[in-house]
Amino acid sequence: MREYDPAKWIDTYKDRIKLAHLKDMTKDEEKFFAEVGTGCIDFQPILEKGNEADIQWWIIEQDATRRTPFESIEISLNNLRKMLDEQKM
Repeated sequence: MREYDPAKWIDTYKDRIKLAHLKDMTKDEEKFFAEVGTGCIDFQPILEKGNEADIQWWIIEQDATRRTPFESIEISLNNLRKMLDEQKM
């Protein structure tokens, strides 16, 4: 399996990317879908490059959940807002 660095990808195509979708995975061996900001993905460099590239839309994707879909989206959205606010500081 190849690994890609999303921050480098955004930097490479910064003039073409205006939206990006985000998803996260659990830190355990199962690698199940996690709410954004609760898993193993380091979003800070991704969001930093996204802000530099003037990404207009961050789309949260939750393929499957151990909670209700509404609980998952609330957690992900709150975490994304917090991370974006931290970028402004």
